[in-house]
Amino acid sequence: MSLAASATLVLAACNGGGKSASTFCQKLSAAQASFTNGQTDAASVAKQFHRLGSSAPNAISQSWDVLTALFDDLAKVDVKNDRAVQEGYQRALTGPVQKASTDVTNYVKTTCGFDLAVPAVPGAG
Repeated sequence: MSLAASATLVLAACNGGGKSASTFCQKLSAAQASFTNGQTDAASVAKQFHRLGSSAPNAISQSWDVLTALFDDLAKVDVKNDRAVQEGYQRALTGPVQKASTDVTNYVKTTCGFDLAVPAVPGAG
């Protein structure tokens, strides 16, 4: 699974508390292309998550922080080290990260009105 695909699966958010869901959804929608263009590295994703995190609504702010921390860690991985890459991938599969990903994805779908899930690639699998 590519980093961009992982970011897209992990990505999503909008609504709640003192922050505007509408503003967050607009920013997230605008940033979506940078996560799906196939050219995104973990450091770029981490920076985007930090920028978006400042406007993440309270309803998903903790989940957003979990995902941001994941990409901060992934940005430090030596991509030439297969073991380090595998460990980073395994971290993305942990319960807390998966829960955060689900929470954010569901929130974006219901509140922002769009789906950040990566569509299936024909012939893949």
